[in-house]
Amino acid sequence: MAGTSRGRMFSKVEALLLVLMIGTLGAVLMPQLSSAGEDRRIGELQRSLESLQQSIDLYRARDASGRYPDLLGSGWKPLIERGFLERAPENPLNGHSDVSRVASPGHGWHFDPQTGRLGACYFDEPSGTITERP
Repeated sequence: MAGTSRGRMFSKVEALLLVLMIGTLGAVLMPQLSSAGEDRRIGELQRSLESLQQSIDLYRARDASGRYPDLLGSGWKPLIERGFLERAPENPLNGHSDVSRVASPGHGWHFDPQTGRLGACYFDEPSGTITERP
């Protein structure tokens, strides 16, 4: 009988060690897994920006007057009507598709009509980081 209780005690210690190891692994891996989700969103946003910028530049190259599309006045309509886009793109960080002159809360994109540069609200393109939480 002494061997039976000793066997049970040993398996309880093993179970305790296993729980401690799983908890430690979870504590170490959770920050890495949460940053992987943010890295995915940043990558998706960077790909969207590159594609949209190419569409804007191509629009200008094919426009008879050589102008950028009027994204501030007409939104994405000029690019959609000429077949450069199928629909208004949403900023993956906040789900908004509207365009403003400066980055501001509640907007998806910001556009400079002089330079033709498009940016995403809540995103700092040079550093590749999310600036605020929408």
